[in-house]
Amino acid sequence: STLSSSSAASDVYKRQSFGWAVRLLAEPTRSEIRSLYALVRVADEIVDDPDPGLSPQLRSELLEELEADTLRALQHGRSANLVVQAFASVARRRGIGPELIRPFFASMRADLGLRTHDDESLDDYVYGSAEVIGLMCLHCFLGGGRRCLRAAGPRGAAAGRCLPEDQLPAGSGR
Repeated sequence: STLSSSSAASDVYKRQSFGWAVRLLAEPTRSEIRSLYALVRVADEIVDDPDPGLSPQLRSELLEELEADTLRALQHGRSANLVVQAFASVARRRGIGPELIRPFFASMRADLGLRTHDDESLDDYVYGSAEVIGLMCLHCFLGGGRRCLRAAGPRGAAAGRCLPEDQLPAGSGR
């Protein structure tokens, strides 16, 4: 159910400092941002889990499965994974599509293997790991659709580039 998936998403985000900031948002934006953030956290946990028993191959497979499940839920409206279900519900309602989801997962995959970036790969990484998240949030803030894209403008996603240095990947040179 939507209530169960929203609760699962809320549980994931509460453990992060971001959760405190989200409390300042009015509903339904607050719940929508929680749902987006929960999926982002799950993907990030797959990549960053310190368990040495979790091989790069298994991390990659888990990430691929999460992406496939997310895209399937986006298309069909259902997932057995409550966090994916909550994300897909928001994405479908707010017009967040594969054009934002795929670059995010590509950046997560880059975290699994790529240790040094050139300018192009760093631009792609920052776009997928930060800018698309900002654009997803913008869809929630503005209700999605063309209004959101007009508000973002040609460099509207650039707000996501304001990453603290400790959030940039190792070897990024920035």
